[in-house]
Amino acid sequence: TLFFMTIFDDPEYVQTPLLDTTYHVWSRQAVPLAVTWVIFVCTIGSGGIIDKVLSWRALLPLSRLNYCAYLLHMVVLQVQIYRTRSSLTVDTLNIWHLFFADVFIVYILAAILYLGVEAPIGNVLNCLLKDSPKSSE
Repeated sequence: TLFFMTIFDDPEYVQTPLLDTTYHVWSRQAVPLAVTWVIFVCTIGSGGIIDKVLSWRALLPLSRLNYCAYLLHMVVLQVQIYRTRSSLTVDTLNIWHLFFADVFIVYILAAILYLGVEAPIGNVLNCLLKDSPKSSE
């Protein structure tokens, strides 16, 4: 998507209806289709190095935190927006500062949410849904 967009950023670009239509039709579908393709090839076992990297055990804690971060991210952004009392100066340094602050806050809250809610509930569900021990005959 970003590579395709560089065409439209070129000052010497001349608009053509075909290229503009192609961009507007495919710009929103390109990334989801690419992610879907990666999931599909990893599922059928043809993912190669991508499947090995995504299946790496060291990424397991991050995957658990990512779901909690997904749930909390909009809440953190809304709190930040609602507590802003004046307009912000939009410059590169300010945007990077806000980005890293938001990521830090979201992942700290995600860790608290995971350790305080998701992990204990998962343990209780595992205990309740665990198969009863087989009796030896």
